[in-house]
Amino acid sequence: MLSLFINVAFSKILVSSTAQTQIAIGTDKREINMNKIEIYTLPGCGYCSHAKRLLVSKGLTFTEYDVYEHPQHLSDMRRRTLRRSYPQVFINGCSVGGFEELLELEQHNQLPKSRSNIN
Repeated sequence: MLSLFINVAFSKILVSSTAQTQIAIGTDKREINMNKIEIYTLPGCGYCSHAKRLLVSKGLTFTEYDVYEHPQHLSDMRRRTLRRSYPQVFINGCSVGGFEELLELEQHNQLPKSRSNIN
């Protein structure tokens, strides 16, 4: 039941702001070359490793903020989202969520395209 609730809530987020979501996931043709992916991580976090591996497998570049090594990034993350789990992923400044939300975007072919895949 919780999984269904999360999926429904996530779908509502994607539907609630179509223009913002399009820019966030890179489907707006004007923004497709300007995708900026940021990920807040902790050392030893399995979900963080999975998220980074997924992005690398798709040929996507990202900026990683290790909040353990650089604690100032923790206050930045808390300013940007109310979520407190790791990883926290942002695409073009919009909070996507964690690994499960990132995986759902990938499963629906909604991740930004890598520069090598752009025509």
